[in-house]
Amino acid sequence: MKKIIVLTFLFLGVFCFSQNQNNVLAIFNKTSYTIQGRMGAGNPNPPYYPFVIPVSTSPSGLYTIPPHTDTKFDSLNTSGTAIVPVYQWEVLSAPQNSTTYPYNHPIISSVMNIVKWAYYDFFTVDTQGNVIDHFRMGDPVLSPSSSTIVYGQNMPNIHAEWVQYADFIALTIYEN
Repeated sequence: MKKIIVLTFLFLGVFCFSQNQNNVLAIFNKTSYTIQGRMGAGNPNPPYYPFVIPVSTSPSGLYTIPPHTDTKFDSLNTSGTAIVPVYQWEVLSAPQNSTTYPYNHPIISSVMNIVKWAYYDFFTVDTQGNVIDHFRMGDPVLSPSSSTIVYGQNMPNIHAEWVQYADFIALTIYEN
């Protein structure tokens, strides 16, 4: 009887404290510039599909984060409730096959368990709409042309860092 109780508590302990992969993405814009760009999440295993990209509601067609604004995606299917929300996601299941779904669609919930954040390719834009610098941040495995730390080419006092923790990715854009 003791063995059954001990094994039951052991199983409950493992079950209660096991971590699932949340795949949280937090973007911290600590600059006086607007951040405009495209981001995506993909399957880390070949052939890297499905791949998911947000459908922008901004006039530029880009995912836009205002100056001095932080936003966080706890998951794809709650992205409509973020500070800077994404209401629709385009899901690519092959190079020529894509479908757009609302963020709370069951397909998004199922895709969310497969994909990992790959990149955020963005520009810093001043108040007049002038592009100041370009950054391609992300996971070099999922997006080979991405970097994890970049200093601005035109404005060296701006830099970005993509830091990946176990189940959390923090993209921070700084202005010194």
